[in-house]
Amino acid sequence: MSNVTINLPESVFSTRRLSPEEFVRDIRQAAAIYWYQKQEISMEKAANVAGLNRRDFLAVLAREQVIGLWTKKKCSRLIYANLQSTHHKLPQLFFKLSPTELNA
Repeated sequence: MSNVTINLPESVFSTRRLSPEEFVRDIRQAAAIYWYQKQEISMEKAANVAGLNRRDFLAVLAREQVIGLWTKKKCSRLIYANLQSTHHKLPQLFFKLSPTELNA
């Protein structure tokens, strides 16, 4: 993996109230989402850029209300299925879709 150095004023971290590590995480996710939405990289590459697995990247897309190449319903259905298969309980309010809508 390559390293890139960006010099930023300290005020950026205090304004956003993030540690440098949290800031880097946000920058990586923002870049991944941006390039994915522009269809410049695949979802797999975007997840890799964000430092996440595909399921977690889908969760970031849903949280940020990014549609990208997937509809919100399709994204929610895939995350719901993955979480149910790993025995996680999924709060319905997170996706604002009922189980009936997810299975439609």
